[in-house]
Amino acid sequence: MAGDAGFAETRGRLLSAALEVFAERGYRAATFKEICGRAGTNPAAINYHFRDKLHLYLAVIEQGLAELQRRSDILDDDPTAPPRQRLRHFIGAVFRRLIGQESPSALLRLMACEMVEPTAGLDVIIQRAFLPAFEHLCGIIADLSGRRPDDPITKDCALSVFGQCVFFHHARPIISKIKYPKYDLPVLEHLIEHTFRFVEAGIRAVAGQEAVRFGTAQIECTS
Repeated sequence: MAGDAGFAETRGRLLSAALEVFAERGYRAATFKEICGRAGTNPAAINYHFRDKLHLYLAVIEQGLAELQRRSDILDDDPTAPPRQRLRHFIGAVFRRLIGQESPSALLRLMACEMVEPTAGLDVIIQRAFLPAFEHLCGIIADLSGRRPDDPITKDCALSVFGQCVFFHHARPIISKIKYPKYDLPVLEHLIEHTFRFVEAGIRAVAGQEAVRFGTAQIECTS
């Protein structure tokens, strides 16, 4: 029992230290030496517990996403509620996860690194985190617009919703210089309401349009 507890404790320290190092330096620049130094373990511990750097990295992502999903209410809404209410709930949940006080900053920094320098971890992030949320949002937008969830317009709208939310996270250094020095609770609630109203209007505005034709810059709209 003591051996099992020690094994689990060492593994946990390695995962915590690796999350911080990978978030700060990215996968490629992170080293065993720094990770084990922060974890207080022998460098050989990574090979013993995770085989190699890649498997450690994937384990970090898996654990981070599991914890994120356990604490998140992005997919937790009332399917019988009006689509406007569900859309606002979704946007609010995304905002609170991205810029709220309990935002998992290290995991989000790691995910941002994957956007710049993708690794095998990106597929895990897409399958475990993005696609479930994306498909859920497409269902909400379909109910709101009268289109199918797999309609190209629906998917474009869903991507635009994510774009609005993520901007306020990634562009925070710029936004702090322009209007909001800090994201306190009143600002957070304001941004949720503003983004909800903005994207709802946009969804309704394009609900009658046809999809963009690839290879042209023309969008045909129904009369």
